[in-house]
Amino acid sequence: MPDLAGAKKLVTRLGDSVLFYKIGLELATSPHYFELLRWLLDEGKKVFTDLKLYDIPNTVELAAEQAAALGASYITVH
Repeated sequence: MPDLAGAKKLVTRLGDSVLFYKIGLELATSPHYFELLRWLLDEGKKVFTDLKLYDIPNTVELAAEQAAALGASYITVH
């Protein structure tokens, strides 16, 4: 899903039938990524942040900690 409005519309339509959502790179590079992440968490959903982190170990560790602090349940690391 490439945009915030479409993502929210789909999540609302699916309702309680889906608990876990993945936010991929399309939205990760948009200005609405963190807004969607917060909104999903506020809706009681779990979130997999598919960011495909690849950098020096210390940077990846700190970025993963930030994602966890934001409420992400999972994160992709390469």
